[in-house]
Amino acid sequence: MSTNSAREDTAPTRHYVEFPRLSSDAKNGENLALNRYSTFITRNHDFPPAKAMLYAAGVPDEHTMQTSPHVGIASVAWEGNPCNMHLGDLGKTIKTSVQNEGFLGWQYHTIGMRFSLQSREIIADSIETMTCAQAHDACIVVPGCDKNIPGCVMGIIRHNRPSVFVYGGTQRGGFSKLLKRPIDINTPSEARGAYMLGTIKDWLKNGNASADEIISDIEKNSVPGPGACGGMYTANSLATVIETLGLSVPGSSSAPASSPTKLRECSRTGTIIRTCLEKDIRPSSLLTRASFDNALVMTMAVGGSTNAVLHVLAMAKTANVDLTLDDFQRASNKTPFIANMAPSGKYMMEDLYDIGGIPSVMKLLVAAGLLDGSTMTVTGKTLAENIESWPSLPQGQEVIRSLDNPIKASGHIEILRGNIAPGGAVAKITGKEGSRFVGKAMVFNKEGFLCTALDQGKVPHDENVVLVVRYEGPKGGPGMPEQLRASGTLKGGGYTNVSLITDGRYSGASHGFIVGHIVPEAALGGPIAVIQDGDVISIDAETNRIEMLHVTDEEIKQRLKAWNPPDMPVRRGTLANLRRAASIYTVSWKTLGRRQKGIQSQRDATPKSRKLFDLEEQTIVQFILDLDSRGFPPRLRCVEEMANRLLADRDAPPVGKRWASNFIKRHKELKTRFFRRYDYQRDKYEDPTEIQKWFKLVENTVAKYGIDLADIYNFDEVGFLMGMIASGVIVIGSKRRARPNSVQLGSR
Repeated sequence: MSTNSAREDTAPTRHYVEFPRLSSDAKNGENLALNRYSTFITRNHDFPPAKAMLYAAGVPDEHTMQTSPHVGIASVAWEGNPCNMHLGDLGKTIKTSVQNEGFLGWQYHTIGMRFSLQSREIIADSIETMTCAQAHDACIVVPGCDKNIPGCVMGIIRHNRPSVFVYGGTQRGGFSKLLKRPIDINTPSEARGAYMLGTIKDWLKNGNASADEIISDIEKNSVPGPGACGGMYTANSLATVIETLGLSVPGSSSAPASSPTKLRECSRTGTIIRTCLEKDIRPSSLLTRASFDNALVMTMAVGGSTNAVLHVLAMAKTANVDLTLDDFQRASNKTPFIANMAPSGKYMMEDLYDIGGIPSVMKLLVAAGLLDGSTMTVTGKTLAENIESWPSLPQGQEVIRSLDNPIKASGHIEILRGNIAPGGAVAKITGKEGSRFVGKAMVFNKEGFLCTALDQGKVPHDENVVLVVRYEGPKGGPGMPEQLRASGTLKGGGYTNVSLITDGRYSGASHGFIVGHIVPEAALGGPIAVIQDGDVISIDAETNRIEMLHVTDEEIKQRLKAWNPPDMPVRRGTLANLRRAASIYTVSWKTLGRRQKGIQSQRDATPKSRKLFDLEEQTIVQFILDLDSRGFPPRLRCVEEMANRLLADRDAPPVGKRWASNFIKRHKELKTRFFRRYDYQRDKYEDPTEIQKWFKLVENTVAKYGIDLADIYNFDEVGFLMGMIASGVIVIGSKRRARPNSVQLGSR
């Protein structure tokens, strides 16, 4: 390939491999060179085996080999889920549109839906790995379900190459033959509660059918075809967020999976990716603070899932955009809740599509000054320019309320804090539930135990009860699974006197007086771990507090002192990896709450004191044990630095190595593990500068602990370190397994 501009863009990327890249103005003859990454593989004859493989895979000739950009098409397709089962076909249409532009399209697949948050990380890792390893010049992602969406976005943020997001689309609604009414994917969850309670026959208005026949009819007819769950549940909420961020074309989030509109979107994706390549539009240029602020406002306006909180935080963290829980609260305070959509309302996403879709809602919010229309999008135009010609919401429709007649004057997502959740919790309050709930606690250490109690009729209907489900967080789950089964059973069982709180999270289909994402989680010794049956719990959405009443801070402290971490049964495999990562990337008493005005935490009670609270000491102990279990050398400096991070927040004098040594001696579980001999094998490595960089990365990774809530859901640095280990650059364990030019950690 001949170029008029041979200079390469080598701008450093923080904590990332610097892949060679042509500058954005490099030319291929008279034309702009769009194969900015792949050219280093396909030009000349530097990599004959790679070119031989590409010819075998379908590259037709030398000219195409040297000039055509390679576009990866990441389809989250699999056949066992309607959300994902059609994505392979959409990917084929997209591939054709890419080839019509003269590009080389390569479709590949990632895992589908399972293992909750772990699947998100694997999807992000897969897309990052494929794009970088194959030197793709651009990327098109085709997700269809909850964790698919943020996983795809986090993947494209990491590699930061021109990318387009194509949402798989929403399901059409179902229809029950026996009930003679519309139903959707949330109906079976609620039907289970009525079925177990023996009241499901009351759902039948006319005719005669058994309970088994009714629930079977619901199971068979709730989902008539492909697409993501049809209400403003997690997938549709996140697709709306992504469209608002500018990563997808207008209308992508609301077009049904089986609609001609969705096929047309796929057919023009090649043109969109050409625009991104020519204008060098990359995720980093679209994902700004302004675009994330827009996404938060849109989430509140349409009643989006609480899962948007954790996923948007993770995406913002990956994009190096500073976003906190308080930003969600600020957006909620200023944004009216206007969407009469499931799960709390009547209508589905296909109903919104019929009246103009998400772009029409954007048009309303831009006109009202709630959205910033100047943010850029993958079309090369601003958000306002994209929707300028889009129709406004029609008069008389009931899906979207007017801004002066909202369902609720402020947003439905509330950030709560208190002695149960010092680091924050996420509540979904639409207004129908009221704004305050007080009840006695019934405590369950896993969702399954609550479901068993519900099936056995042990949850009363005649008194206010707060159901506490714990050990379901990132580490305790592990993976923070959704609590849809319990919340659906409560709704279907007719429980109007209960609230549900958890350190896990909820499906986007959940509704009712529910609070999730409680931080610190129980597995890390958060106060939720010591709630007892009968404790009176208050949840107040007006004051944004969640608290144990009549339980003093001193009593909580004593309970925590007597608390012992439960045994974690998951010790191997991918979930064990997630649990170990979550134990480093999490928060304890050092939370987002401490940084907000007027919010007090336990440690603030004794300013300028070197004394650590019990939970803080336990956090350090667990941190050191986790390091040791992963083969990293737990040095005195680890204890010293972590203690000083905690003490610095209250302006206490720093501690030194003697203090750290005494700390070790006070904790018996550390004594037998800490004073081992660790050797660092450095002499065989060729580049001393590089080894110092990697050692610094290791030190920074293990030192970074308890920074903010987003870190619970984002393991980028640990993932990078794992990549160094997997590639043999860093070796853990026996010297006999070390290869030449490697760094040895943890040899004994």
